Amino acid sequence: MSGKDWISWYTVYNAKTDEIVACGTADMIVRQMGYVNKNSLYSAVTHSKTRKGPPRLYIYHVQKVRREELEKVSHRPYTTAFAFQNPDHMALAIHKIIEFFHG
Repeated sequence: MSGKDWISWYTVYNAKTDEIVACGTADMIVRQMGYVNKNSLYSAVTHSKTRKGPPRLYIYHVQKVRREELEKVSHRPYTTAFAFQNPDHMALAIHKIIEFFHG
């Protein structure tokens, strides 16, 4: 399988409560959390893992998911420009299904 067959799936947790704040692809996280662009998200993920100092606000978990798995769950072809109509509820539902299979 080529690199285009896999998608990074992000799950963002509140560092104090462990509650899921957002989950989805980079495009979805940018919209849900109000980042300026994907580069801002990538920077936040990297800094949260490498930066020493004050406690983190968020914990970022990134996993690779097969594109076909997202297509099965969403019942539509997935492209990087794809946007769910209700990203919070749909993304959380997909997240639960992905966690079930990848545990």
